[in-house]
Amino acid sequence: MQILRVILGVSMLSLVSVPASAACNKIGRFTFNNGTFPMWISVKAGSACEETFGSFGAIDMTFKKLWLVRKPDRGQIKLREGGYYIYTAPKAAGVDSFQLRVCGTTNAQDGCADLQFSVQVD
Repeated sequence: MQILRVILGVSMLSLVSVPASAACNKIGRFTFNNGTFPMWISVKAGSACEETFGSFGAIDMTFKKLWLVRKPDRGQIKLREGGYYIYTAPKAAGVDSFQLRVCGTTNAQDGCADLQFSVQVD
């Protein structure tokens, strides 16, 4: 189980996940302004990283849709209902990448964010 820290400043959402184990670390920032945002994951070989965009708590952001833009080159990804994804790293160390699009509303404005994930598999 992971703890998600959400920090909002100047209408940008920062996602920093603190894993229950050291198998997966994620960091990145995005807004629903129809832009492209770099995201980073560090994961142990063969381990899985999970994240949900379905709830932002007290922040005025509402999730609407998540879809896969570009699948991982080496690992596997599963998308689930409600803005949830699971990335499973390959069994060998190296790098990987994939891209997701998340859409929603923030401050009464609809938009999307293209999240380009760079993955370091250790």
